[in-house]
Formats: sequence, structure tokens, C-alpha cells
Amino acid sequence: MEHKQVTEAFKDSLVDHEKAKTSLTQIKTPVAVQRLVGMLTAYDWQFVEQAQHIRGMAVAKILEETEHPDARIRLKALEMLGKVTEVGLFTERIEIKKSDLSDVELDERIKQKLDALHKTIEVEAQEVETVEDEEND
Repeated sequence: MEHKQVTEAFKDSLVDHEKAKTSLTQIKTPVAVQRLVGMLTAYDWQFVEQAQHIRGMAVAKILEETEHPDARIRLKALEMLGKVTEVGLFTERIEIKKSDLSDVELDERIKQKLDALHKTIEVEAQEVETVEDEEND
């Protein structure tokens, strides 16, 4: 039963912090361990909440700077605002698609991509005569 409670508490911690607090305190463990877990989880949640608060303050200050009279400061503030995760204006997005391929199909795709990257220009080779420098004689 205890293993199931621990598993549920962990799942709750990923989804709902309030439910996780309740789940963690209801696990049948020694009182000292429960108190320690309670203290640590409370600290963790406080830390996350403080980080969110600081992030909000920083974004608010950057927003204020977008109205600055100096164009360089406005531009830098807009750039920083564009880098905020939720805005994501200047983030490169890479889409990853998973497909089940056989080893042969995978090898063929890799070869095709390498061929596309290593396109070469055909050049005719000509034999060259070596001419000795007269000064070295």
C-alpha cells in the first residue's frame, strides 16, 4: 500500500501542487520523515513561487523600457522581451518526428542527407607539368 501512495504522491507533484502536499502528508512513514518532507516541499514551492514573482517583475521592467526615449534601449528591451519563453519570438523551433524505420531505411536516409550536404562540382583533371625554377639551378 505504501508504494502505491508514494507513486500517487509523485504523480500529484507533477500535476497539482496542492494535491501533492496532501498526498505527501498522508503517506504512512515515520513522523520525522513526514516533517522533513513537509519542510522540504514547502521550501521548494516557496522557491518556485519566488522565482515566478522575480520573473514577472523582470518582464514588467523590460516592458517599461520599451517606452524609453533612447532608441537603443527600446530596441534592446524589445529584443529581451522577444526572448522571454512565453513570447518565443526569437527562438528557433525544431520539429522532431519519430518514425520507426528499419536499419536499411535509416542508412538510406542518412546517405541521402549526406549526399545533399556534400554536393560536389565535377571538375576535369588535367595533367600538369612541373617547371623547375631557374634560380635554384
